[in-house]
Amino acid sequence: MKIPAIGSSVKLEWFDTTSLPGWHYFHKGEPIDTSPRLQISRGVLVAAGPVAITIAGTVSPMGALDSTTGCMDLLIIPRGCVTRVQVIP
Repeated sequence: MKIPAIGSSVKLEWFDTTSLPGWHYFHKGEPIDTSPRLQISRGVLVAAGPVAITIAGTVSPMGALDSTTGCMDLLIIPRGCVTRVQVIP
């Protein structure tokens, strides 16, 4: 999967764990749905390593009052869970 340049606005589709709290009863031979949940996240790509991709929901560019760029609400997604990366124009 081709990962766009750092700083790109992206839409990621990825699978996450699914939890079904509480008791669940199954009849013998009844199949259990073991599907993970498809997630869709949008943000600015701030890092892409061999294990994970990180996006930020908000980025504050360096300005006259800041010595660095700020990133808020980082979401780190394991690469193996990502099914699609799309650049948002």
